[in-house]
Amino acid sequence: MRFNQSDEFFKLVDKRIRCSRLLDEFEVSGLVLSNVNIIYTDTKISDCDNDGLLDGEEITSANAKITIKEDLLTQETITCVTFGYYANLHNEDSDGDGLLDGNDPYKLKEN
Repeated sequence: MRFNQSDEFFKLVDKRIRCSRLLDEFEVSGLVLSNVNIIYTDTKISDCDNDGLLDGEEITSANAKITIKEDLLTQETITCVTFGYYANLHNEDSDGDGLLDGNDPYKLKEN
């Protein structure tokens, strides 16, 4: 299931990300990125990798996807929100080209 623009939850997530702040829940429980990595950030640090970009500037809510599954053994509902990303939240130079992501116009490809 994909979020649609009128979904209140999506609006909240999108607003927080556009303000370069992540929701604490995602920072603590982990952000699932579209490359299937799960990352954790610190709610008290707005730029975990000191690259000049706030953590919320390094991910995107565009095309955010929500997956809802039921665990057959426990009967619990599991919800996962998957985000896209512009840069690695834990690497100050995501593409390894020697430029900090905050100064790099091409954060995920070598210049």
